[in-house]
Amino acid sequence: MSRRRPTITGQFHARSIELLESPAYRVLSVSGHRILDRVSIELAHHGGKDNGKLPVTYTQFEEYGIHDKGIAPALRECCALGLLVMTEQGRASAGEFRRPSLFRIPWLHSHKGEKPTNEWMRIETMAHAEFIARAARKAGEKPKKRQPVVGAYAPTWRANGTAHVMAGATAKNKKPGVVFSQFEGWKPPLENKKPRVETTRTAQGVESTRTSISRGGDSTALTAVSS
Repeated sequence: MSRRRPTITGQFHARSIELLESPAYRVLSVSGHRILDRVSIELAHHGGKDNGKLPVTYTQFEEYGIHDKGIAPALRECCALGLLVMTEQGRASAGEFRRPSLFRIPWLHSHKGEKPTNEWMRIETMAHAEFIARAARKAGEKPKKRQPVVGAYAPTWRANGTAHVMAGATAKNKKPGVVFSQFEGWKPPLENKKPRVETTRTAQGVESTRTSISRGGDSTALTAVSS
């Protein structure tokens, strides 16, 4: 008696294990996963065709369970991580001038017969993926107003919006799209090593030893003795 293979009745969307184990897919937020799922559903509604010109409106994303203020950050996150490609920017307008954005799923063939591009495979580490996802979600945020920090003599100012500048400052043109190429030159941040200061007390005075670390690993010790 031959064993029957498990089958799925109805339409389905397959994703490879390599994709599911990739850093880009693992760091994706819940809203980002819903973005991918809704675009995959739209592909099924088109009979598995038209990958590259799949129209999904903001209303359809909202009806699928994404908060209206979380749609744009989730779209930027998916595009920056290489899990989704926005082939055409939509326009919010009235009447006949309104049009939705068009999308392409990068791990599938396009409607023109082009091979999958798989931009998500370029991200090799979790640190790189987390940096991209965090910067992409904050790219459209408006910089906060500077708040005074009162010091001992005069107030100083603290500047905000570092992630906004680092991600390309797309808040000026108000475009939700973030392309993967903005983050291809990413490098892991270097750790800032501060010199360690050791202080010992003696009968004659205070002896302080400061050690500074250079690039080559050499150290220089400075000793000051006060009587």
